[in-house]
Amino acid sequence: MKTENKVSLEQVLWSREKRVATQKELLEKYPGTLICFMLNIPGPEKVNELFEKVFYEGLEKIQNKLETEKISTEVRLVQENITGYEGYLVVKADGCQVKKLMIALEETKIGRLYDIDVLEKENTKISRKDLGFPERKCLLCDNPACQCGRSRKHSIEELRKKIYGIIWEEQLQRGVAAEISQALMEEVYTTPKPGLVDREDTGAHTDMNCQTFQKSTEAIAEDLAAMFEAGYSWEADPKTLFPLLRERGKKTEEKMFVATGGVNTHKGIIFTIGILAAAAGISLRNYGKIESEDVCRISLEMTKKELEQDLRKLKQSSGITHGEKIYCHLGEKGVRGLAMSGYPILCERTVPHMKQYIANNRDQNQINVQILLEIIGELTDTNVISRTSEKEMRWLQTEARAILKTGGAFCAEGLQKVRELNQICIRKNMSPGGAADLLAATIFLCRMETLMERLKSIT
Repeated sequence: MKTENKVSLEQVLWSREKRVATQKELLEKYPGTLICFMLNIPGPEKVNELFEKVFYEGLEKIQNKLETEKISTEVRLVQENITGYEGYLVVKADGCQVKKLMIALEETKIGRLYDIDVLEKENTKISRKDLGFPERKCLLCDNPACQCGRSRKHSIEELRKKIYGIIWEEQLQRGVAAEISQALMEEVYTTPKPGLVDREDTGAHTDMNCQTFQKSTEAIAEDLAAMFEAGYSWEADPKTLFPLLRERGKKTEEKMFVATGGVNTHKGIIFTIGILAAAAGISLRNYGKIESEDVCRISLEMTKKELEQDLRKLKQSSGITHGEKIYCHLGEKGVRGLAMSGYPILCERTVPHMKQYIANNRDQNQINVQILLEIIGELTDTNVISRTSEKEMRWLQTEARAILKTGGAFCAEGLQKVRELNQICIRKNMSPGGAADLLAATIFLCRMETLMERLKSIT
């Protein structure tokens, strides 16, 4: 953080006059609808690195909202003053339509800090009241914000504490979405991999490549981050959250299929990361930290009862999905079994191993290949079984363990053996997709722990 820049009352009054003059000048020079964007920051300090970040992210959201509605921006002006950041956009659109869009932004969590005025010709401001919307509420109570402001009901310290809390949660949400995207794409770009899409080839797949995974990741990352937010804000028993996550997961799957043209790139990861993200949110809420052991334990508590009921029902049927059919015929529980047991392979093996390899300054790509081999060697991967057979899956486990014994991904010989194994997997149409999902989950959990360290600076 930079040193505080405190403003005087005279500077605040001067900035108001200057702002009115700027608005008038823009409307006279560029006919249209004017958007004036600032932050609602009480107290003498209006400018610092964090507020700057929130301001520019807010400006980007305004721009994205306009672009979504096919509203073109004729002029964009930004002024950085000691009295705060100001953004001006002149657009060609009906003022009432624009005001409704801006109100929608102001009603979001971080939007509570936004002050977005919409003005038309002759500097006429369109108010919420003009459009039938209620006054904005106070950050700390349900009273109108202007009423609390005039009466000074709340102290500057109380308000700024609330503001920093809102910013922290917004940065957390954005950070989680970024870490999910990073984990999913880092798994894809890990190279070489046996039978899986990577930077060298598409493995045993003919319907997908790295670009397919990129499109899919862009389509689902925010939904998965919203599952974290659901966990973070959930006050009831975690078991009652899981049915809601499953419904959200179905909608996320639909987005995936739209983005990929019907290709199943991430169905398994939506289930796994969705559960882990929600459990991470619950962990942060309850314990103030995110550690893999807590996340995996909460995952078990959240899913065990309902998934056990699923499996009991499946015993009376022949199954619909590949995983369900395998359970009915072989008794292998697949992704359900991993969740309801609390992902022991993650918290007991892969996450601790990855953290140790990172501490030893190993190359990250080699770490990922090594972790993948460890997972393949241990996991009963129903993806492999569905494409080939249980016998072939056991063969692949043996091959992965053999490569690990030679030094695995941390030696040239091991990496060459992975490439040779990839060619065999391609010929056999074998793809350890379940192992790939757990590699992504491992990366996600490790990155979430480091994210919390980075966010400690926001208080």
